[in-house]
Amino acid sequence: MSSSVVVRLPARLHLGFLDPSGSDARRFGSIGLPLSEPETVVSLRRAPETHVEGPEAARAAHHLATMKEALGVRSHHRLTVEQAIPAHAGLGSGTQIALAVAAALRTLHGLPLDAGGDAMILSRGRRSGIGIASFDNGGIIIDAGQDGSGAPPPVVARMPFPEEWRVPGARPDHRRTAWRGRDYGVPDLAAISPHKRRRDLSIGLDGRHAGPGEPRFRGFRWCHRRNPTVGW
Repeated sequence: MSSSVVVRLPARLHLGFLDPSGSDARRFGSIGLPLSEPETVVSLRRAPETHVEGPEAARAAHHLATMKEALGVRSHHRLTVEQAIPAHAGLGSGTQIALAVAAALRTLHGLPLDAGGDAMILSRGRRSGIGIASFDNGGIIIDAGQDGSGAPPPVVARMPFPEEWRVPGARPDHRRTAWRGRDYGVPDLAAISPHKRRRDLSIGLDGRHAGPGEPRFRGFRWCHRRNPTVGW
């Protein structure tokens, strides 16, 4: 068993839900990809008593206590959150810090990794499975959506993301942005007829399954402009 471990997990960019209202057997269905930065970095080692420090320390301490109970680990630890993905910025900070703490505890005690199982223990991935799937590998990821069991949505497609591509982003000043309770014109997807949703999904998926750089990928951009409720 290791004396100390360091775990690094990337942020994830969520690009939309395919079927938020669950018109078929599964609800949501996500498309997204992990980013090289920002990232969550945690270190864990044995200690005479448990101590948690760093950004998001309270959240990390809760995850550590939950996983220790679930795995039957009784020893004390010093957990340091070296870096944390900005919270409430749409980058998957909650799922990534949960999985990072769980992976660190398992590795320290010589237990097999189980991102999907840990996500269920820590109540992550109830809508999107992109952050959980990013634990294993990168690329553009599509999950099948929730089936109501509580298990993380299964990945149904993963496509390479060109190494030379960059994803520009801008984060508004959250101190000056009051978004709760305001109407930004988000459509009521439940009010859209099932026929139209299925039609839009079939158009969207046809474009999405074209890999970046392929001719059909241009159809993805067209289908999104025509059907903005389907994704990006």
